[in-house]
Amino acid sequence: MFKYHIIAVLIGCFLDACFGDPLFLWHPVCGIGNLISWLEKKLRPRFPENEAGERQAGGMSGFTGAACSRG
Repeated sequence: MFKYHIIAVLIGCFLDACFGDPLFLWHPVCGIGNLISWLEKKLRPRFPENEAGERQAGGMSGFTGAACSRG
């Protein structure tokens, strides 16, 4: 069973190297990255500029991005 997973990963890496990401289609990973980036810009000013504030803002944006990617 594990052998098939390795083969699938290798085939996926090969196809990604050959074709790359399509530029004309919306890619979910790019969309989630853009969402997290936008949330970070909006949330940073609302939290204190210390380690705890950065952790809270990062946690909120990461949680929101993960929740949206789950569908």
